[in-house]
Order: sequence, then structure tokens, then C-alpha cells
Amino acid sequence: MLCALLCLASACTDSALKEQVDQLEQRVASLESQVKQLNSQFSQLNTVVQKLAAGCVVSSVKPTQDGYLITFTDNSSIEVKHGKKGEDGQTPAMGLRQDTDGNWYWTLNGDWLKDASGKQVRANGAAPQVKVESGYWWLSTDDGKTWTQLAPYYDAAATLITAVDPTSSQRYVYITLSDGSTLALPRQGTLKLVFDEAELVVFSAGETRSLGFTLEGGTEKNTVKALGQGGWIASVTMESATKGKVNVTAPDPIVECEVLVFANDGEGYTIIASIDLVKGTISFSEESASVSVSGGKVSLKVRTNVNYTPVPRADWVVYDPSTKALREDELTFLVQPNNGLERSCRIDLMIDGKAMAHAVITQDGGFSFEGFGIVKGETFVHKYDKAHEQLGVYSAEGKSWCRILDLQTLTTYEVGPVPDEPQPNQTFSGTFTTREKGTVKAEQPHSFTVVSHKQGVLQLVDETGTAYALRF
Repeated sequence: MLCALLCLASACTDSALKEQVDQLEQRVASLESQVKQLNSQFSQLNTVVQKLAAGCVVSSVKPTQDGYLITFTDNSSIEVKHGKKGEDGQTPAMGLRQDTDGNWYWTLNGDWLKDASGKQVRANGAAPQVKVESGYWWLSTDDGKTWTQLAPYYDAAATLITAVDPTSSQRYVYITLSDGSTLALPRQGTLKLVFDEAELVVFSAGETRSLGFTLEGGTEKNTVKALGQGGWIASVTMESATKGKVNVTAPDPIVECEVLVFANDGEGYTIIASIDLVKGTISFSEESASVSVSGGKVSLKVRTNVNYTPVPRADWVVYDPSTKALREDELTFLVQPNNGLERSCRIDLMIDGKAMAHAVITQDGGFSFEGFGIVKGETFVHKYDKAHEQLGVYSAEGKSWCRILDLQTLTTYEVGPVPDEPQPNQTFSGTFTTREKGTVKAEQPHSFTVVSHKQGVLQLVDETGTAYALRF
């Protein structure tokens, strides 16, 4: 019986001892983990302060299992881990504070942490280290060479970093320390203004336009304003947190200038973008070109800073759009062969339905006769016969008319009134009249364009494409 009791007592003692050993091992493991975490956090914060001192800002923040991976604008990254704050008085309250010299220094329980010589411990030097020995926290500020005894160690949670907040602000990432202080890490600007049109915008005098934009990274906190200069008037209309329009009115006379657009994130960070405003110009380098009777390609150069549409005013000229480019353009037109008289085609450069500039392509005539006649396409309205007809110019009421007289039928073909000194590309209103023995048989009003006037021969074309070669 006594032997059995002794064995039972021995078993109970062994069990209790094992439990005590297990508890001690757990406490040692917890202590080692806390010390390792604190020393790691000292190193992390030291690196963060060094980045701030070098002018780096946060470019991105990504969550990890134990904290956040913070990447800086120099492409370096550091994982900042946070823990649970212990009870007040149980662990040393370490913190960071910026002094009047602009540098960051460590604090201990709200006071400046000082080294053995009494100087403040700067945060971008060697990171402090802690250990637990003989029931106390110990601190070293010289990379473990000397140690200073701090508060007694209690079996409680200990951490230097208690929280990381990357979401409450667009402008900063906040790191909260065990003493309650907060370290604010500036973020890289997340706002960006992107305009729907090119940053060089063309206006005419007095014109008002609305220029769309996107505010990338925008929120309801943001404000966007525009400032006009040199007589330009500018305002902003927001359609949502990220979309809006800059409404711009040009002065008259126009002055080339710029509008400044400001976007603020509501936390003191502002970006500025500019829109260059210029006067629209467009012109042909050469206002005329010639092509042979067989047709082919004709190139016309355009000097411009605006977008436009080239419009040939005759169906025998076709614009080749593959040749267009912005600024100094070389436009190519495909010209069909000509079996009729010398002819011309006006090319208009259209902007918003208005002809802003024009040039004329002239093509040689393709049939042989004595130099005079009237032809529409490939069909002769009248072909001059030298043996039986006369050419001439007559005046009526101070105006000149060109005439072909058929001596056999006494039929006359008259075009006029003609300007006294017709110039190439000149347009005038008149009629094409057919008379038989002096009686008007047909009188058709037309808009005539002068193709050429040389060596006494006047070549015209009307809006129907009918060509006229007359003595004048």
C-alpha cells in the first residue's frame, strides 16, 4: 500500500514538473519572439526614416500576412509588421519625433532617448536594440556594445509598431507606434489630369469650347479649378469624381496663351496641368497645280495646326486619304484622264462645314480642234468650225459677252457678262444663251470659274462641268 502511494506521489510530481517546464519553454519562446519582433521593427522604422530623409515617398502599399509591404519611389521595399500593444507600464514605450532641426529622433516613454554621452539618438543611425535579462528590459543605442537597464519585464505582449493605416488618406500612410505617436509617410501623388484632346488646342477668336478630362485617382474630396490668362476665360464643370470639362472662351482678337488647371486632393496636395491655346491657321503652300491630259496623282502641301477635310469640287478628282498627316501635310489627289477641254477643279479645306482655304488643279484639254468650242464631259455642245463660223466679243450696256456665230444656221452661242480682266480661279455669275436668227431659244444661268485667260483665249468651266473655250 505504502509503495503504491509513493508511486502515485512520484507520478504527480513528474507531471507537475513537466507542465512547469513546458510553461517555461513557452515563456522563453514568447520572449525570444517579442525581442526578435521589436529589434526587427526598430530596423524597419530606421529604414523608413532614412527613406524620408533621402526624399523618397511611398509609391505603393500591399498587405502581407503580418503587416504591409511598402514600396518607395526609389523602387526599394520594406515589410512593416505590426503587433498588439501591451498594457501601459509593462513594456518600454518607444516612439519617433521630429526635432526642430528637421531630423527624426527616438523617444522613450515620451522623452528623448539619449546615448551614453547624453546626446539624442538619431533615427537614421544604428537602430536601437532591446533584450530581456535578469527580469528587465535592456536597451542598446550603439549596436549592442553597451546596454541600459529599463523597466521590469512582464509576461505581456510587446511591440513597437501597433498599427499601419494605408487607406484613410490619399496623401499619407500612417504608422502608429507604441507610445501613441504617429509617423506619416508621404505618398507619391495619386492624382493625374488626362485631357481628351491634345495639350495644344486650336481656337478661333471669340470661340467657346468644352475640353473633357479625366482625373485619375480622383475622389469626392478632390477639387478642380481652371485659371485663364491674357483675356481667356476658363471654368470647370465636374460630371463625377473623375470626369469633368474645362470650359474655355477665347478673346477677340485672339492671343496665344495657356490655361492652368489645378487639382487638389483635399489634403494639401495639388497638381497643375496646362492647356496650350493657339490660333488656328491653314493655307496651301501653292494655290494651283497642273496635270497632264492622261491624269494621275497631284500633290498639294498644306501648312496647318488644325484638323480639316479636303473636298474636291469636281467628280473627276478624288482625294487619297492615305497621304494625310498633321502640321505640314502633303495631300495627293487622283485625277481622271481628260477627253475634253482644259479643265480645273477647286479643292476646299473644310473645318466645321466652312471652306477655310482653297487651291485649284488644272488639267490640260484632251481633244484637238481649232481652239474654241463648248463641251460637257465628252459630249460637244458646240464645236467651232473655222470655215463656217465667226468668233467675237460684243458689248451691251457696258458689259462684255463672248460669242460664237454659226453662219449657216445663224445660231449664236453667248457667254456673259464676262469680267473686263478675268483672272484664273475667278468666279462670276452669268448666262449661256442660245439664239436662232436673233430669237432667244435657251438662256441658262450659271456660275462660271475662269480656268485660264491667255493669248486671247478665255477658258471657263461652270458648276455643271461644262467647259468653254472662247475668244476674248
